Amino acid sequence: MEPLTTADLAEMIRDLQQQISREFDARARVEEEFRRVLILLANQSGDLTHASVETAAKILGCSTRSVHRRIKSGEYTLEVIPGTKRYGIAVDQLTRLWCPVAIARRAFERQREQEEQAHGPANRG
Repeated sequence: MEPLTTADLAEMIRDLQQQISREFDARARVEEEFRRVLILLANQSGDLTHASVETAAKILGCSTRSVHRRIKSGEYTLEVIPGTKRYGIAVDQLTRLWCPVAIARRAFERQREQEEQAHGPANRG
């Protein structure tokens, strides 16, 4: 095997820099999408687990009519938001940035139980 030349090393460094740049750009796009979805959800009602049909349309970049068609076809499920009388689409159906709602709920409950064990029941009222 021949030793690497300065030109070979320079080319390897350029390739690595380009790869790092592409990965950085991809991560930045995902983070920007995450922020955009969070802002839309927070602005609708503060509920970060479900999106209204209107908010879903904004997230997906389509019309509310398109969202209704997707609900009718079974692609999305319109469900009662737990603890409310409102309907929404679970956000994990709309974007890959969210973990499934059931997993998020279990994690939240587990965290709350751990905090209660450590500090006693939280004052609710």
